Amino acid sequence: MNYKYLFALGIFATSVSIILIILSIPLELPILLIIGIILLVVSVIFTISVPLIEMFSKDKVLDIEELKKQGLTVIKCSNCMRINVKEDIYCIYCGEKLDPDVQQL
Repeated sequence: MNYKYLFALGIFATSVSIILIILSIPLELPILLIIGIILLVVSVIFTISVPLIEMFSKDKVLDIEELKKQGLTVIKCSNCMRINVKEDIYCIYCGEKLDPDVQQL
């Protein structure tokens, strides 16, 4: 999913809401002010949440060669059988405590 467009949509909605709020004052339309304020609150929450969702949805990929170059030990989790770094205490995928006695890859 391309989060760039969702972020741009949030910025656009925020801009429209600010314009509605500004226009409501000289036109003396309280309904325009209420709609603008509601849209502003929703669009700001949306714009803030898009980067957070993008950050948490990224897949956790470990570069084994790079980890070995840095001197870290690569092992498999005994619970989910995915690759982890032995120096970590918990598996980055399932959260299970890593067994320090597991043989390195």
